[in-house]
Amino acid sequence: MPYAPQDENSVIALFAILCNRGIVRWQILDLSGGSGIDALCHDEESKNEIRVEFKLVLSKNNWNHDFNKVDYVVCWKNTWPDFPKKVIDLKKVLTSNNSLKRDNV
Repeated sequence: MPYAPQDENSVIALFAILCNRGIVRWQILDLSGGSGIDALCHDEESKNEIRVEFKLVLSKNNWNHDFNKVDYVVCWKNTWPDFPKKVIDLKKVLTSNNSLKRDNV
């Protein structure tokens, strides 16, 4: 992928684009930085608010949050296959979504 995210902020930007295009059917309600959860989103399908943590790479080595305070992790790459919460791997989303072309993202 020629435009692969290089840091967590790039993951957030790509996620926002995918939400805007309806590829991820969530609305971003609040983005926050610091040591807390990164975002609060609204899942359009389940009609629920969800707490989201963003990671460039999800791994056991870089996890520093209470699992009970996270509903989803959005990452570029997941190297923790048995992570106990739901994960959206943006690299897989882009690879599997034929409607996206490199020039359109």
